[in-house]
Amino acid sequence: MTTAPPRQDRLLGIGLRIGATTCFAFMAAMIKLGYAAGVSTPELAFYRFAFGMPPLLLWIGWNRNFGAWRTQRPMAHVARAAIGLTTMVLAFSAQAYLPLAEATTIGFAAPLFAVALSALVLKEKVGRHRWSAVALGFIGVLVVMRPGGAAVPEIGLVLALLAAFGVGVVTITIRQIGRTESTQTTVLWFSLLSMLA
Repeated sequence: MTTAPPRQDRLLGIGLRIGATTCFAFMAAMIKLGYAAGVSTPELAFYRFAFGMPPLLLWIGWNRNFGAWRTQRPMAHVARAAIGLTTMVLAFSAQAYLPLAEATTIGFAAPLFAVALSALVLKEKVGRHRWSAVALGFIGVLVVMRPGGAAVPEIGLVLALLAAFGVGVVTITIRQIGRTESTQTTVLWFSLLSMLA
């Protein structure tokens, strides 16, 4: 039995994306503060999931979806967790090397990678206007990577770009898993597998 794909609602999708981006901005600030206090990357990653688990369980309980742990595709969740956790560690590590503004701006390349991957992997139609926006977006990211020729740690740049690419891959993976799995199932498996790792 498969879960019907959710009805597409662009305004709701845009609103949720803005909300998610705002939450990620707060998380990035907390990560910088964590590094400043001497917290290690594995600890930061673990507690990101540990603090996210109670709201997730409340959300599942509120919807009375007590079977959210059931899945038809466990190995797809394992792959998604491996990609997602690796991406998260890369993103967290980049913030240890880069100022928050630069790390965040390079992270804006993630949706650009997602658009390109949606055309290549999901075979979604991407018109010339979107391709033009992707090209301009990458130029903007390149400009930020070397603002005024100022030296930025190259290891930080590489980690941030790999993380942005990883987020693009995760976006595509979630779209694929979402064809048969609910959002709550996907988030629950990701959180549990990542905490275990």
